[in-house]
Amino acid sequence: MVKNLILSHTIDTNLQNRKKEFTKDAKLYYNGNIIVPDDLETICLK
Repeated sequence: MVKNLILSHTIDTNLQNRKKEFTKDAKLYYNGNIIVPDDLETICLK
């Protein structure tokens, strides 16, 4: 099972609500951790 889903290269038409909207949509299909990073954000994979 995949534990984390990282959504990058998203369409940024609503920057203020981008993370909230993409997370909400992804939760319809995925039950693990959902990460929507900001531009230039570093994600540490262990």
